Amino acid sequence: MPCNKKAKRLLLPFYYRAKKIAFIPYRMLFWVRAKTSITKRLDYAPSRISLVVESHRELHTRLHSAAKEPETVAWIEQTFSSGDVLYDIGANIGAYSLITGAAHNGTVKVYAFEPGFQNFNNLCRNIINNKQTEHIVPVQIAFSDKTEMHNFNYYDFKSGSALHTLHPEHNVKKRTPIWKQPMLCYALDDFIATFGVPHPSHLKIDVDGSEAEIISGARETIRNRQLKSLLIESTEQVMRHIVPILNASGFTEQSRHNRGGETYNYIFTRSR
Repeated sequence: MPCNKKAKRLLLPFYYRAKKIAFIPYRMLFWVRAKTSITKRLDYAPSRISLVVESHRELHTRLHSAAKEPETVAWIEQTFSSGDVLYDIGANIGAYSLITGAAHNGTVKVYAFEPGFQNFNNLCRNIINNKQTEHIVPVQIAFSDKTEMHNFNYYDFKSGSALHTLHPEHNVKKRTPIWKQPMLCYALDDFIATFGVPHPSHLKIDVDGSEAEIISGARETIRNRQLKSLLIESTEQVMRHIVPILNASGFTEQSRHNRGGETYNYIFTRSR
């Protein structure tokens, strides 16, 4: 098909610029890329926390994490104490892990678990950029009800994205995965027993569908009295399977906060 002449005239300058770029030494291209990295301030007023921004999701959602979930920020600020340990399961790029570090001046140890490769990359960069490497430990694994290799289903590759799942039936939009990555997956009880890491004082679970499986694989962890509270983002339907396990271990629901549609943030504390 003949090329449209007007379109050709419009595109010609870009063609010549692209040809010039091709002759720029790789070292200079790498330098430009490094110097054009964008960081913006997270909306957590008490402390200056910066996040790497490489997508619209990071710009329009992750940078506004404090305003988006004020109940999560209040839970972090008011419930945690010096010497506590937070397991941030589904940490994404680390906004709430970083808020925890800032709110408690590094006296709360955080294990930030994020399986997605694109989010894990920026999670690590954000920890380093904010000088929180001493008290935040990033770990790239998934959790479920048993320890095994399992496919982790991606639905896009943009950093800051969410709704990736271990189990395709949990995907709320019923989309087809664009990649199934074989992923090391642990039951939480097995993870703690295998590596001898400190038991959590607090659990934050935001995994877009696998909440019931994670709780099922964490029964010993939940019974352990070192665990003081949990924040779980989930639906009422899924919580019907979770609440009896938590109640049997001495936890009661303190509050729930709507996150849109049928999804809520549920906060539980140990009552006995």
